[in-house]
Amino acid sequence: KAATLHQDIIIHNTGKEEMIYGFGLHPGFMVADREDHFAKCSLDFHQDLTLLRPSLTADFQWDFNHRILVRTQNGILLLNDEIFDGKPIILDMLNSNRVTAYQDDGTALFDYCFSGFQYFGMWHANHAPFVCLEPWTSHSAFLPGYTCLEDNPTMCRLHPGCEDMYHTELILH
Repeated sequence: KAATLHQDIIIHNTGKEEMIYGFGLHPGFMVADREDHFAKCSLDFHQDLTLLRPSLTADFQWDFNHRILVRTQNGILLLNDEIFDGKPIILDMLNSNRVTAYQDDGTALFDYCFSGFQYFGMWHANHAPFVCLEPWTSHSAFLPGYTCLEDNPTMCRLHPGCEDMYHTELILH
């Protein structure tokens, strides 16, 4: 039987005014066969997709008008240092809520499922033995033209007395 970790997150507005919030999770997964090298590992997003990574400006703001193509084959991304180039990959048009990691022999390592999140990020430091798979509710305030959270159109807004629910599930194989 596979080991499973469930995580439920409930955001409840107990105030009398609209609440603006955003958060993301940052779990890291070991995917290396030695300390400084990615194992021959792939991520399956269970949908056909083209990954477009926003570029990063000189002042560290995301530029969603100038995207960089990250190649997949039938929704499967082969992990390597070059695709990250020290920068995160942010997916804002992901229709899947599940990613499966596979070894090069086809053996499933884990399934990571997430619901309620609008965005998904992936991050890897060059020569690190891990990759972070990050479901997010919104983008940070560091979007071009937005200097505060209230102006950021991706932030979540919750009316008084209401709640939003989020769920993640990690299944180790």
